[in-house]
Parts: sequence; C-alpha cells; structure tokens
Amino acid sequence: MKILLLVDDYLPSTKSAPLMIQQLGHAFLRHGDSATILAPSGRFFWKTQKTEENGLTVIRFRSGRLKNIGKIRRAFNELLLPLGVLGYWFFNHEIRRTELIVSYTPTIFWGPAIRIIKLFQKTKNYMILRDIFPQWVVDSGIIREHSPITRFFRVFENINYAAADIIGVQSPGCRTYFQNSSYQKKVKTLYNWVELAPSDTQTFGIRKQYHWDNKVIFFYGGNIGLAQDMDNLMRLARAMKDYPQAQFLFVGKGDAFDLLKDRITEWDLTNTLLLPPVPQEEYYQMLEECDVGMITLHPNHKTQNIPGKLLGYMTRCKPVLASVNPKNDLLNLIPQFNSGLVSVNPDDETLLNNAISLLDPNTRKKKGKGAYDMAKNVFDVNTTVKDIISAVT
Repeated sequence: MKILLLVDDYLPSTKSAPLMIQQLGHAFLRHGDSATILAPSGRFFWKTQKTEENGLTVIRFRSGRLKNIGKIRRAFNELLLPLGVLGYWFFNHEIRRTELIVSYTPTIFWGPAIRIIKLFQKTKNYMILRDIFPQWVVDSGIIREHSPITRFFRVFENINYAAADIIGVQSPGCRTYFQNSSYQKKVKTLYNWVELAPSDTQTFGIRKQYHWDNKVIFFYGGNIGLAQDMDNLMRLARAMKDYPQAQFLFVGKGDAFDLLKDRITEWDLTNTLLLPPVPQEEYYQMLEECDVGMITLHPNHKTQNIPGKLLGYMTRCKPVLASVNPKNDLLNLIPQFNSGLVSVNPDDETLLNNAISLLDPNTRKKKGKGAYDMAKNVFDVNTTVKDIISAVT
C-alpha cells in the first residue's frame, strides 16, 4: 500500500511525536508498504524540498512558522496548512497515487485538504488523534467553552473528523468523548507506539557534570506546558527536599518553562535542575543515566491522554512516576504491568509517598522491567501498523 504520513512537525524537532512518526514510517516499510512523510517547512520563502532521510522520503512544503511563536500567529499559519498540502498535491503526480493518508493531529486543520483530495482520487484517511483539541484547552481554563475562538476551532475539528474514515484515539478512555456524536462508529483505540530496538548504551555524562553519582534522578523530558500542570511536580520537588539523595531534572520547553524557573528560585529548590531541549540523541543518552521517568497531567482534563514521553521511559526500562487526571487509562495500565506508581492529581501525599518508594533500588529494578513489558505488550509499533492497515482494508 502507498501511504502518505501527514504531520505538522518532523525531525530534527526534539518532541516525541516526530520520532514516533519516523518509527511508524519504518514499520510500514518493514510491513511491505511504501511511506512518504509530508510536513510543513516552517518557512514561507523556502522551496519545497524532497529528501531521503533514514530510508524514508520526506517532503517539506512551504508554510509559516508553527513553533515558538505567538498563539494568534501560530493559529493563522496552521489555518494555511491545507493550502500548502493542496499546492504540493496539485503539482505532484506521484502523490496522487496515494492509497492511504495517515494524518496526525494536532493540528486540527488537515481536514479541508484531505476532503478535497478525496474528491479527486480514491484514497482513505486514517486520522491519528492525540490531544483532543480544543477540548483540552477548554478543560484547562485557557479558553471558554462558548467563546468565539472555541466555536471557530470546533468548526475545523468537525471538518477534520468528517474527512476521516477512521479516527484512532490514544486510549479507550478517549472514546467516551465521541459516545454521543455521529463519528462514534469511526473511532478505534490506537495507542501511542514505540520501536522496541536495543537502547543506546552511551550516556550524556550528566551525573559526572553535576556530581550526581549518588543521586536518584527523577527525570521529566518533553513539553513543559500548561496542560501538564507542572506545578504538580514542583510541589513534589519541594516536599522531597528532606531526601538529599533525590534529584529532579526537567528538560524541554513550553508555556510553563518560565513558571518552573520562578518556582525553583522562589522555593529554593536546590534539588531541581531545568534545562532547555536537547537533540533526540542527547535526550536518550541523558535518559540512560536517570532512574525514574515522571509524568504529570492537569487534573481538569476530561479527555484522556497518554503522553509520548512515556515511550522513552519504557524502552529504557525506567519505572514511571505518574500523577494524572481522574479516569486516565494509566491508572489501570501502570499497576497491570507493575511498571511504576501512579496517583490522581492533585493528591500530593500519595505522589510524595510513591516518589519515596522509588528511592529503593530494588523497587526501581522490578518496576523498570515492568515498564519494558508494558511497551512490548501494548505499545509495539509493529502492532500499530497492523491495526492501521486492518482498519482500512
């Protein structure tokens, strides 16, 4: 099958989604399909480029910047993405032989382009729905439910769903969002995925650099945003000041980055280090030296989310310390595989007790093995490919 992977962000981005897309593309190739990645370049005046990267064909079309800019400008540039897709599709005969478009959202603006393409050629669309936008920003209190901006986003959300033949949500709990909608029959569970390749045994040298040889490092890597409720982990770091062996390391960027900087200073968190994002290779070398992978999600989320950072933790056999929104599927998955310890945000006491438990090396070893077992049984990318192909054939 000839497959087009439509994404709004790709490598060398340091986020988890671009690496997931690369691994998905490789898995399609192993399955005997062809896979092309189509992504915005983030540059209006840059000619469309076609390259071969790690065995995959990658096409970057002209677009405005989507990252590290103001919200209004980003929304405008995302709104123009369908024009970039259609512009490339109109002048490229090869892409018109695509049998399956796998669109990754966010963004919610792929729908108009996909609907037009489907009018002119026989293709199907499997939409991989991760963050349910704009619902999660409404739940977080960033925008109001009945505001004009929310209604604007709802229009494109529905166009996106209507253009899809299958909507793959990231956990069973997400399916409840569609239970009273006309799209309900399209919805299937498609977990996040990871390639179960041997991990890179190289290390970043962060223990030596910061003299952390005797520390238990609690690591958070990825988006440092409002949806994550980063204050949750800041409160944990403050409560763990009485345990000198505990060290907290945050690596990434996002809307809450400055909040973390302020908290570290305000609360005198000498046990906490905040670093900007690093390239993927350095990220995993850094993760190799850490002991526990942390996850936090805002308690007001009504939709469910399994963060992509979990994938790196699992493949590196790191036990998971999670504090999530009520009814999140990780509340069942983590105990099922004994892959870490999980609590409901904002239960600070349980989160603290869980972190203290993970100071024990034997506990970390057992739960680290469980984390890898969870990756193998639930999040294997080869299973993801089979699920996608079977859903559209």
